[in-house]
Order: sequence, then structure tokens, then C-alpha cells
Amino acid sequence: MEKSKYQGQKAISYARASQGKGRGQDDSTDRQSDTALEYCEEMGMELDLSYRILDEGVSAYKTVTYTDDKGIQRQGAKNLVEGALVQFVDNVKGGAFPNGVNLIIEKLDRMYRDDPMDALSHFLALLKEGVIIHTIIDRQVYSKGSENQNMMLMYSIGNLCGSHQFSKDLSKRIKRSHQRRIERMQDNE
Repeated sequence: MEKSKYQGQKAISYARASQGKGRGQDDSTDRQSDTALEYCEEMGMELDLSYRILDEGVSAYKTVTYTDDKGIQRQGAKNLVEGALVQFVDNVKGGAFPNGVNLIIEKLDRMYRDDPMDALSHFLALLKEGVIIHTIIDRQVYSKGSENQNMMLMYSIGNLCGSHQFSKDLSKRIKRSHQRRIERMQDNE
């Protein structure tokens, strides 16, 4: 990764946790924000602290139903339909960042855990609008027209599929655990 390429550029961070503060993930969004600041310092970028995108208690896996611009009912990941990320995407589409913008996230799974096809579509739309996505943990930079675009796309698809599968499996385990608790409570009555 070429640090000098981003020297002096502005960046915005996105942090998300499915559980809100006080629900077992008190440290999650703070940790994500702290590491975004450290990453920007390391890369020589200026993190815009006045424009922090924060989704606490907002799932990137659970879907919600919404009506699109054409009046058609659709489903989408909650953070992409109702979360703070929606305002950022609207600003991007509205031309708020005519020279593009660096978006710093911990991992792609902070933004995407929904169906990989839907996630990929959203991800590519952001890149086409000039958003450069930096992932801190794996030190990847995703941008339109990058020199290694083919590898970037393959890597991102693998990450999107893995994130979705992890959440799907976790959801099943949680449901089974809740069901066992209910059965144990019923047996003890």
C-alpha cells in the first residue's frame, strides 16, 4: 500500500456495532474509531472528526423492508436502509465529495453482512461514485480503477461472502441456544 498516495487527504470513518452501548459491545465502536484515527495518522491522512458515521445497535445482516424511489417494496440490510451510513451514501450521490473521499472502516463486514450479491452491488456503486474504501485490519484499499482491480474484486467478493456466511451461521447458533433455554425452562416448570 502506497502511503504517499494518500498523504494530506481527508478521510471519514464508519463504525458499526449490532448491539448498542450498554448491550455488551461498549467498546466496539470506540475501538473502531480509535483504530481509524491511528490508521489515518500512519497514512498521513486527516480524519474529519466532524463527519463521523456511527451506527450503534444497527445490524448489517438483518434485513428490513422499504419502498424504493419507484414505489417498489424491497428488502435491504438495516444499516444500508435506516442507519447513519444511508446519509453518507446520499451525500456521496448528491455530489458532496466531488473529488472523492476516503472512507476508513475496520473490515468490510462493518458495512456488509447481507446477501453477497446485494452487498457487492452497493460496494461497487460506492467505488464508482469516487469513494475509496480503506480496511484497517487487512490493510486493503478498494478504489475504482486501481492497478490491481481484478484481485481487489476477487478479494472483496471473498470477504463479502465470508461475512454473510459468518452472520448466517451465528444467527442459527443463537436461535438454537434460545430454543434450548426455552425448552429447559419448560422442563423445569
